[in-house]
Amino acid sequence: MRTAEERRILTLPFAPRPCPDEIMSSWLSRIGCRYDCDPWALLNLLPMGSGRGEDASVCDSIDWGMPLHHQRRVAQAALVKAAVVARCDAAKAAPSCVAILVRVAGMP
Repeated sequence: MRTAEERRILTLPFAPRPCPDEIMSSWLSRIGCRYDCDPWALLNLLPMGSGRGEDASVCDSIDWGMPLHHQRRVAQAALVKAAVVARCDAAKAAPSCVAILVRVAGMP
């Protein structure tokens, strides 16, 4: 039996699958254009809370390190597997880039 929260999940019937190596903001932009909204507006349509009073606004970046519970909600709405959405996270797709950016920024 599905919980009340699972029944509230908005599904997006016109959601294309992400292209290989596509980052989250690009994919969400392609979905959003079908609904006349940008990626942030699209995320705000989805109930993104983790059950602790959080919403999509706590996610500082769409492309780098989106929380797993947000990724799962996007996957549910887009009717794709969570692993497909996880591949759009640039921090996971290219971890070596993170190390390079840290060095360039002069962080320890």
